[in-house]
Amino acid sequence: MLNKISYNGTDYYGVMEDGFYANERFIAGVPLEAIKSEFRRIDLDTITNNIDSRLSSTDWTQFADAPLTTQQKQEYVEYRKKLVELKQSLHNVTDLASIKLPLAPQI
Repeated sequence: MLNKISYNGTDYYGVMEDGFYANERFIAGVPLEAIKSEFRRIDLDTITNNIDSRLSSTDWTQFADAPLTTQQKQEYVEYRKKLVELKQSLHNVTDLASIKLPLAPQI
């Protein structure tokens, strides 16, 4: 029985309950599509968590008393908008490797 799976960017790997480490060709009884689906879910969760973290770490930029110029504040508004739009469109992405997170403004 498959206990844990991971992806190294090229191959899917699994750790079986007995502790043996196997690549996708040796994970007995688990269809490859099920493994890929699980990795996609994990990858989407990772990307979503990254976006959420970026949004949380820039919340302060939206406060009225944030020590930013009007231009810097606007750059953060646009940056955060791109993050939110990306997060909302993730379910439509077929190639997760094509996702490019926006760069944060430099202050």
